[in-house]
Amino acid sequence: MEILWEDADLVAINKPAGLLVDSGGRGDDVVSRTSCFAFHRLDRETSGIVLLGRSRRYAREITALFEEKRIRKAYLAVVRGEWRDSKVDLEIEGRPAVTTFRRLALGHYAGDAASYIEALPKTGRTHQIRLHCAHVGHPILGDQKYGEGEVGHGHALHAHRLDFRHPATGATIQIRSEPWAWRETWLKNFDDVEFR
Repeated sequence: MEILWEDADLVAINKPAGLLVDSGGRGDDVVSRTSCFAFHRLDRETSGIVLLGRSRRYAREITALFEEKRIRKAYLAVVRGEWRDSKVDLEIEGRPAVTTFRRLALGHYAGDAASYIEALPKTGRTHQIRLHCAHVGHPILGDQKYGEGEVGHGHALHAHRLDFRHPATGATIQIRSEPWAWRETWLKNFDDVEFR
């Protein structure tokens, strides 16, 4: 797993699709591979940034940042159709859930129109982005649970950005990850996609 940022107490890694963050000691996962503990999770098929703790020194502070929504997260996704909605406000299991979206590019996948989008969740419900995309008729490509998944191909959702203030120094930490492999898969038929 690629290390995107690290210091003595924290490390951010680039999780590949198909790997669990923490299986609770039941098998191969990010936690067992790194001997760290996870502050948050991504779905097994979601790739991208995961922030881990190497020590417990700032565990309480980092956990509070996540709980109080003071860590800014952004995701990239490829969805079916031509995305037009900019905000989805839909409760999940009776709790408020809000995501704002921005379309980055239009293209095609398997002969159908598709959109490359950025998602910024304002809340942190389970499967929030996947559910919100499916709700407005633009399921994430490859999503077997909420769309029309292709077995063994994963889904096109990537944790792209994580920004937070370091509890020790007060410095703003900005971590980025681009889904480079998508150039040959989900984004193969998109002309105007730029990775930073």
